Amino acid sequence: MRQKRSNLQITKSNLIQAIISGSLSVFSFSEISHWTIIIVAIGWFLLVLKNANKTESFWAGWFFGIGYFGSNIWWIHISIERFGIPDPLIAVSLNAIFICLLAFYFSIFGLFTKLLSSSRAPFLLIAPFIWLLVEIARGFFLTGFPWLVVGYTQIDSPLSALLPLIGAHGVSFVVVCLAACLAYLVCSKSLIQKSVIVFPAMVVLISLHFLQKSEYTSKTNDSLNVSIVQGSLPFEIRWSNNSTKLILERYLELSKDEWTSDILVWPETVFTMPLDLNEAEVKLLKSISQRTNTHLILGAPFLQSSDNKIFNSILSVSESIDLYKKRKLVPFGEYFPFRKLFRNFYDILNIPLSDFTQGSQEKNKFIIKDNTIGVLICYEIAFASLVRSSLPQAELIINLSNDSWFGRSIAAFQHLQIVRVRAAELERPIIRATNTGISAIINYKGDVIVSSEQFTAQVIDGLVEGRMGSTPYSKIGELGVAFYALGLVLIALTIRFLRNRYIEPRK
Repeated sequence: MRQKRSNLQITKSNLIQAIISGSLSVFSFSEISHWTIIIVAIGWFLLVLKNANKTESFWAGWFFGIGYFGSNIWWIHISIERFGIPDPLIAVSLNAIFICLLAFYFSIFGLFTKLLSSSRAPFLLIAPFIWLLVEIARGFFLTGFPWLVVGYTQIDSPLSALLPLIGAHGVSFVVVCLAACLAYLVCSKSLIQKSVIVFPAMVVLISLHFLQKSEYTSKTNDSLNVSIVQGSLPFEIRWSNNSTKLILERYLELSKDEWTSDILVWPETVFTMPLDLNEAEVKLLKSISQRTNTHLILGAPFLQSSDNKIFNSILSVSESIDLYKKRKLVPFGEYFPFRKLFRNFYDILNIPLSDFTQGSQEKNKFIIKDNTIGVLICYEIAFASLVRSSLPQAELIINLSNDSWFGRSIAAFQHLQIVRVRAAELERPIIRATNTGISAIINYKGDVIVSSEQFTAQVIDGLVEGRMGSTPYSKIGELGVAFYALGLVLIALTIRFLRNRYIEPRK
């Protein structure tokens, strides 16, 4: 009886520690962005797993995931409540269900880390690799949810030097390695054992100082004057019956002194009503663009008159009009999976602009003033493979977004953090235009050159220099990083096996 009670206390302790350590991650993701805390949080979680059995590891992983996702994506309920179901209890419940489902990714991590760890394949080597695989899988499985990748937290740390080499997922691998080293130091009693961990870790961290100066691409001969217009119109105006006229007036007023720029950028779905290319508003914007020789980029729902399909699109307006149609739609926000099966439920949700059609995978670039520019809409920037698909031709990237769905939450800051990481991974400047903030111009190192305030009507300007060439990461992608990580694990395991087999028996 005492033994059972003791085991129960250990289990409760493990689960409490797991959820607390997961919750600490919020301090490393933006807006707070203390990059060291995530290393401590994961190190603590690994200590919990080390002292747990297989069943406890599964549930400890789930509780860690509840803390991890619960502290970071609690804001999803805001869009559900504001644009779908105006019942706070239902909105929060749906948000909680999503968090609980995502948490099972960490259950898988906890279970497989425990299953595959042994004296020959120690925890220190297995945990980072399993984390990497699970994190990559989360970005692809079903529709994918590549939000809150651990590597994003390191954009302002020395580890950011690794982003052009191994990308955000590779940096996640390194972070978990450091966390595992920290856990090992806590467990180790021998000074020799501790030095075996500390010395290599210090060598790696010192070498990062020299990598900071490395560049894998070069600047082009051209630079572009760019203006970003953030209208920050209230929700009531954007969705009123007369919205198109009111929105056009606001953006033309804000843009009146910006038609001398090379590129003028308006945000995603700047107009809320679907447009076709024969609309009076489109013709007006085309005439202004032609007269001023300024290239206008704007987001709008595009109505394809041939089949009445609606696309979330970017219009490139100059002497002619070019279109980009969003390739990665947000499930339950821009389209509904299994619509026929759950029609009644979706009718209750009544989310605006939720019946988009997926665009072609082939069209992902515009040619603007002899510059090749990759284009992405909102959430697409989180999918590294989509961003890489426009390279190496694209010299810079434009990302239009609408983060007003999530109100005054941390969502916009997290989104900007992802954009910064994409810029550093590929060494491409990114122009980001949003309806309510945070709009920004980001250089090829991931540094924010200029940014807007949230929920403020504002124009920001900057000079953007394109880049040419490819970073190592842009060539190998996530799967290449996974293979390299596997190679490192196999080399380490081989060294450990040879040491145990031939060196230690002689002592």
